[in-house]
Amino acid sequence: VDKYINIDDDPGSHEMKKEIRRFIYQHILLWIPQWNEDIQENAHTLCYKGIGILIQACVEDIYAILS
Repeated sequence: VDKYINIDDDPGSHEMKKEIRRFIYQHILLWIPQWNEDIQENAHTLCYKGIGILIQACVEDIYAILS
């Protein structure tokens, strides 16, 4: 993400955006909803439950922002 922010040319920025979205989709979005569901079911404190929700929301937001 840091490289994406610092790229000055449009073609490079476009390709980096596509690569970040691809990585998020293939390596994070496939399992994070189930992980968060497990956290919600098994965590004993609101703190851990909130962290699970926050992590999933951040990943989904980054994916959406880069679309």
